[in-house]
Amino acid sequence: MIVYATGKPSYLEFHLAQDQRAIPEHSTIYAIFDGKRCVDSLDEYTFRAMTDGEYYELQACVNLARGLEAKRRHHLRNRNLFYSVLRWFDSRLRTSRAKPRFE
Repeated sequence: MIVYATGKPSYLEFHLAQDQRAIPEHSTIYAIFDGKRCVDSLDEYTFRAMTDGEYYELQACVNLARGLEAKRRHHLRNRNLFYSVLRWFDSRLRTSRAKPRFE
């Protein structure tokens, strides 16, 4: 998840994107979430040029992105667990079919 803004300070519009290819060309990236950690950047010039509303909007976007990323990680972990259990059952079925039983 990526938090970016379009426009100049005092006229910033914040957005969220899943993929870097979805970000317009002359945008400024403020935070990137890679699943386990967040890398955020706000230089002093931009911080001083921002209005209070823009700063709080940025923080709200970062918190929203953090929550969405946590939900995505949780969903992926559950999906991986489900598929690993399915693979285990499948392997058990294949090995039980492969062994001939003599009685």
